Amino acid sequence: MRSPCRRITRLLSYRTKKWTQLLISEDIIFMNLNVRLYGNLSRSFENYDSAGGLIIELPEGASVNDLLVHLNISRSRAGMVLIGDRLVKKDEKLCEGAGVRIFQPLFGG
Repeated sequence: MRSPCRRITRLLSYRTKKWTQLLISEDIIFMNLNVRLYGNLSRSFENYDSAGGLIIELPEGASVNDLLVHLNISRSRAGMVLIGDRLVKKDEKLCEGAGVRIFQPLFGG
């Protein structure tokens, strides 16, 4: 089955050693993600559009944890992560066009 991700040749710097090593190759497949941030998480991004979220480009095969590292959001600040309407773990792989919603932890009662 052919991947829906587009093939791009470029060298980018990501914050993880894993992706830096991958990006040295000539032929890299990237995917676009639509990321929405909830709670105080959106305050970390200047000009964040709460209606549209962020469009993030990551290499194919990236996980939720890789996305959090790319966005500089610590695991403790990301309480729940949903892809579509499904609650996922941080090691879940992402796919092209995924709608990712990241919520800060909720406390109180």
